Amino acid sequence: MAESKYEKLVVRNPYRKVFDTESVSLHDNELNCGVLVAFQPVVKPFLMPPKSHNHEYPQVLLFLGTNPQNVREFDAEIELTVGKEEEAEIMTFNCPSAITIPAGVYHCPLNFKRVGKPFIFMEIDVTGEYTRTYVDGTPGVAYDQELRGIKPPPRRDAGKK
Repeated sequence: MAESKYEKLVVRNPYRKVFDTESVSLHDNELNCGVLVAFQPVVKPFLMPPKSHNHEYPQVLLFLGTNPQNVREFDAEIELTVGKEEEAEIMTFNCPSAITIPAGVYHCPLNFKRVGKPFIFMEIDVTGEYTRTYVDGTPGVAYDQELRGIKPPPRRDAGKK
């Protein structure tokens, strides 16, 4: 059988164990279309990540129930800090939600404070390369990339005066 010319468009089994459960993680531009996607089942409370950061691109965070018979079923409480230091606000929600983080806006920590039933946390990054900058100016990469030893790219302003 001839190889498909469209096979390169398919990412099969894109799973990685990032936290306690296996997740879908496409932070390495596997989709090759200027969008990165991560899909993490959340089964118990935890804090992610402890340090506030921003991105040079917009990001969408989704919190979705897991019952296909009732997509509105959601039993969890989540806190997300948005804004830099003195202007930071803690947003709390306990229903399925989608949040846009505009480019340059500091956010996190993300506190999965209470998890009564598992739910899905999904992240969509409008970029082909995941990067982040912490409040202190240090660059970073995605959690699954850190676990695999991937280092942040050099800062774009490195060497400029």
